[in-house]
Amino acid sequence: TINTAITTVTTMSGPVTNGNDEEDSEVLNEEVAQRTVTVSNLHNLVTLGKVKDLFSQVGEIEIVYRASKTAASVVFADKMHVQPALLKSGTVLEGESIVVSSLTEGTVDMSPIDG
Repeated sequence: TINTAITTVTTMSGPVTNGNDEEDSEVLNEEVAQRTVTVSNLHNLVTLGKVKDLFSQVGEIEIVYRASKTAASVVFADKMHVQPALLKSGTVLEGESIVVSSLTEGTVDMSPIDG
């Protein structure tokens, strides 16, 4: 399970620390942020399972969680999956075009160009 995998990774490799819990937490948070995308404009009928199914096409997912009623966060196992995940912006789920963004990579605009 995900919790077991996270525990195993933490136990086996152990976080690199400098003895300052606050700084160590910031480094860990930054590392997780680099592997995370936010999916917004979600219709209320879109389940976390549907979000996971869509983004598992991009790469291995560590966890998917609801950030708000209309948004979710997807944490990938590797940050290399973030850039391809951004290309899922504009995908239609339950009649709504989703927006995918990253704190570290920004947002890819997939809206049609008016000609």
